Amino acid sequence: MNYNEEHNDDDLNSLLPFGENIRPLITASGLSENDLRFLLQKRGVFVKNHQRNNTVPLIASLLLSPKEFEILRNRQHKKESNIKRSTGRSEWNGKEEKLVDTISPQIETIVKNLVENNLSYSINKFNVTNEGHDKIIIEGEIKRNDWTKDVFSIETFHTWKLTIEKLPDNNMIEYVIESTVPETKELLSKLQNQVQKELQAKKVVAPTQKIQKVLATHFKKNQFIFEYLLAFTKRKFETLTFQRIVDIETGIDNKLNFPDNFKWLKNIGEVKLTAMQGKKLEETDVIEIGKLGILIFGEIDAEFNFSSSEVAGSCVIQYGFPKFYDKKNHIEFETKILKIDLKNEFAHISKENVKKKLLAEFQKEKHNIFDEFKTADKADANDKDLDNNYLIAFPIDKD
Repeated sequence: MNYNEEHNDDDLNSLLPFGENIRPLITASGLSENDLRFLLQKRGVFVKNHQRNNTVPLIASLLLSPKEFEILRNRQHKKESNIKRSTGRSEWNGKEEKLVDTISPQIETIVKNLVENNLSYSINKFNVTNEGHDKIIIEGEIKRNDWTKDVFSIETFHTWKLTIEKLPDNNMIEYVIESTVPETKELLSKLQNQVQKELQAKKVVAPTQKIQKVLATHFKKNQFIFEYLLAFTKRKFETLTFQRIVDIETGIDNKLNFPDNFKWLKNIGEVKLTAMQGKKLEETDVIEIGKLGILIFGEIDAEFNFSSSEVAGSCVIQYGFPKFYDKKNHIEFETKILKIDLKNEFAHISKENVKKKLLAEFQKEKHNIFDEFKTADKADANDKDLDNNYLIAFPIDKD
């Protein structure tokens, strides 16, 4: 190949996507409606309808500058690097047996086998740490190669972490998943299930025991999901103190009849509290409609103060069932911290470490609150389909 051919290839690789080429990439990315609106406003384009089906075509009609492209890149990276935390539990039947003695020493091979046929990502880093006899941390990083998932780079790197711990206060195993991009959540879910099978094979977990999670479909009515999410704002935590609800994401249940005084919401596909500027939550109709079950809730963004001898500040925690109102699927309860501010005297402390501790504290109440809802007959963890019908395992005819 001569110099001109090499030079042309470099020019081609450095071109930014535009027009119809950028439309599917932005649509598939994790950029929010607010991110796209922000970019348009920087260009002096102000739109009344902020939905993606309106903003994406507008962006596709523009020729983005490298600086504008960098703005979207940074926003995408921030979203993807933000840790999402979810937990699951399983009953431990191993009595005094140590957890570290029950996990296969070939765990690295097991993890690699879970992704060996996946062409979009691979294991880049891997590490296993035993903290005492009853806590194991499996963590690593994936390398993802997929233009359709990240408009800004073909190759990206994303961390993941699975903590397995035998809880000292009861006969339970707790799985803590810390994921970033969806691929890491997929990998961790597979790994979690594989570890559960290992424990069942060692007979320290019952063969029929499923990992106990909190799913949106566990709740018997829409209003009980709402009630469950609000319960976190009334809970007493060790260091966290609730201040206010910043935002609520919810959709409309069109199967139910709207009361006349709420008809104004009927044609809104997605409701965000931030659209009701200048009003406190208790001054809007959201609470009353939520109690009626007309709304299908996804997530709540809530502001908390936190204070301990080690650190103090404020944060916004997003928690709930991401996009449940849209996907209507078996969405698992998840938390992440959208924003954190430390008081000046604690500015030297790592925000990432503080985030992890706050998420751990917040999620501790997840199962406790859910158990209360099961006792009150508002939730049921038995397997159900998307229409809330029980899934019954019928015996197989051996004849």
